[in-house]
Amino acid sequence: MNWLVRLGQRLPRSWRFALARSPIAPLLRRYFNRFYRREGRIVVVELAAPLEGHQMKLDWQTDKAFVFGTYEPDVVTAIQQHLRPGMIAVDCGAHIGYHTLLMANLMAKCVGKTGKVYAFEPLPENFSVLCENIALNGYEGIVIAEKKAVGAQTGRQRFRRGRWHPEDPDPLTSVSRLDPEGELEVEVVALDDYFVDERVDFIKVDVEGAEEMVLKGAQRLLRRWAPTLVG
Repeated sequence: MNWLVRLGQRLPRSWRFALARSPIAPLLRRYFNRFYRREGRIVVVELAAPLEGHQMKLDWQTDKAFVFGTYEPDVVTAIQQHLRPGMIAVDCGAHIGYHTLLMANLMAKCVGKTGKVYAFEPLPENFSVLCENIALNGYEGIVIAEKKAVGAQTGRQRFRRGRWHPEDPDPLTSVSRLDPEGELEVEVVALDDYFVDERVDFIKVDVEGAEEMVLKGAQRLLRRWAPTLVG
């Protein structure tokens, strides 16, 4: 990896966030985008804190926030503050696994792999990379990956694909939305049906606007266990 990337990863967290939001950020992104043109956009790279020592397969051009540890800081902080030894955590909308890896890392450090992380991701291409990223970091014993969407009812539903970058679509940045006319049919599970008797302590929900359906399908679980919710 380029020495400048490594230098950026080692900067204090506050400096990394400041650079990401600064006027020179677009220039830095264009410069960094040059690094993997020959190898292709989809690469395996080492990550900065809070996942220092981890690797991820990702899209270099769109996922640099993973690389530099600047992705969704409020969610990252909530995960770090609320996960405790032995907890059961759920990642609804795991995408390619950044938050899943963070949860698994906290479990591995705290409880000797006795906690569990359930990662739900319905899109086949994202799910494939999610599983690769779990295996890359040796978290198969902690993370249970499910190729399912989470919703109000258990069954099958159709989704319409969307793209973060319509002019330059890439499978690792795919998103979907519920649509009866959509081209992708996926398995959907309600959390109340999936966790019939098992305790749940922490739920992260990032499902492209379908958060209300996830909560509707988890009413019994929410009343019984009162898990921490992050979205």
